[in-house]
Amino acid sequence: MMQARYSLDEINARLAGRARELCIHLFGAVQIRGHDIWMQNPLRSDPNWTSFSYNTRSFIWKDFSFEDCAGKGLLSLIAKFATRGEYKAQRDAAGRVVRAGAVSWALDFLGLTGHAPDPAEAAAIAARVKRDQAEAAELRSRARAGAFKLWLDAKPLDGTDPASLYLKSRDIDVTKLPEGIPHALRFHPEIWAANRMGPFPGMVACISREGEPQGFAAAHRTYLACTRGVWAKHCWPDCKTGKQVKGPFAGGSIRLTRGASGKTLKAAPEGEWIQVSEGIEDALTGAIAKPEIRSLAGVSLSNIGGLVLPAQLGGVYILKQNDTDPTTLRQFDQAMDRLCERGFEPAIVRADPRFKDFNDILQGKERAA
Repeated sequence: MMQARYSLDEINARLAGRARELCIHLFGAVQIRGHDIWMQNPLRSDPNWTSFSYNTRSFIWKDFSFEDCAGKGLLSLIAKFATRGEYKAQRDAAGRVVRAGAVSWALDFLGLTGHAPDPAEAAAIAARVKRDQAEAAELRSRARAGAFKLWLDAKPLDGTDPASLYLKSRDIDVTKLPEGIPHALRFHPEIWAANRMGPFPGMVACISREGEPQGFAAAHRTYLACTRGVWAKHCWPDCKTGKQVKGPFAGGSIRLTRGASGKTLKAAPEGEWIQVSEGIEDALTGAIAKPEIRSLAGVSLSNIGGLVLPAQLGGVYILKQNDTDPTTLRQFDQAMDRLCERGFEPAIVRADPRFKDFNDILQGKERAA
């Protein structure tokens, strides 16, 4: 019997229906977050769960840390990771296959080559999917619970606590913000770092994401120290930024102000534009300059690209720092590409080139010539 012929579009469509199973087959394990299937890229020397994903709506897969590791459709993923870039099988003079192609590989995987899938293999894959999902859910739940307890144990800012004084040293007086002190920010006198350093006093920020209990996803920590009466970030070799996150924060944001509408982010008016920065200090600076615009901190550059945002937004103002590091610039471009791919128009607002970022403008701290 002659084997049926399938178009590339049809093969990709069939693969899309089994995307999770395929990714597990190729990469061993996956994590599911919304419409994204996250994987560990075997091409990386430091595989992690935060940069390599496949989106089940756009059908785009991408490693946001690599310039040439992206594609659309799962045939291209198979070609990249299973068949050495080949789509069609390579044959020798006698017609024997010497190198597999993504098309034949996919047809075998889909059971369209006349051979029935191995029931034992299918059962093993299904069991592994169930186990991975259960383990991932348990880890996420425990991490979130620990982060939520940390935030609840912290006290709301009152303008006189060390976190408020730290922000005031950055020319941000939380008591004079148009909407009052942000509910997302709190102070804790003793916070441990992920590498078991500490405890340190610090500012704890709620990272929110729709779909989580109480809307809480993770806790952002800014470690603080007082030197000669001035509160500032406390950094050390394993924490050069003075900041860490506790809990699974992908897609979450620190929601600092609500802008003119006063409504929650989920209930934002149709067509509303918001402003987003990477850090809390720039986001608060934006809120001081434009109090009518909702202001969020995106936690990290890579996370800005995947922020969970309501579909009715008109667009996103991105408060861009004046970074010169090539890796940071590449991450920024990738984050903007991802926002566009997801249907959110980014408008980049650049800081005056004489300053590193918007908070430095507020403080009048020009960069060294």
